[in-house]
Amino acid sequence: MMKEIVNGTKIDEIKRKFVEENPLGIKTESTRKRYINWIISGYVKGFKQKELEIFAKVISDEKVHPQTKKEIMFWKNCRSDDLVRKITLDFIFKKFHNMKYFERKELFNFVSQEVSLNLSTVNKHVSGSYVEWE
Repeated sequence: MMKEIVNGTKIDEIKRKFVEENPLGIKTESTRKRYINWIISGYVKGFKQKELEIFAKVISDEKVHPQTKKEIMFWKNCRSDDLVRKITLDFIFKKFHNMKYFERKELFNFVSQEVSLNLSTVNKHVSGSYVEWE
């Protein structure tokens, strides 16, 4: 997707191709649409045009180490997603600084106390099962 942005492909075309081609093997069209909207809002919106061009070039450059790309994407997630930022700053870093491990249930309890989502949605987010894979 980032290569398409570098090449000047319009966002609507990127979304359409993602939904039709299903590169991640997501079962339902509605979930694919929700997923690509999340990707666009998390990794495209919020950048000025020049910033987006630089971000897209770095993420799509095969010379950039994959771990570096993951860390840049994590930084972007923390900037654009309040829940990711809150989990990182108020839960994970505190556990890390106190040198404590945590169970998924502790994360579930934290998220369910901090955000107004129903418990099923919280469980999906915490377990990583929010997207239905084929």
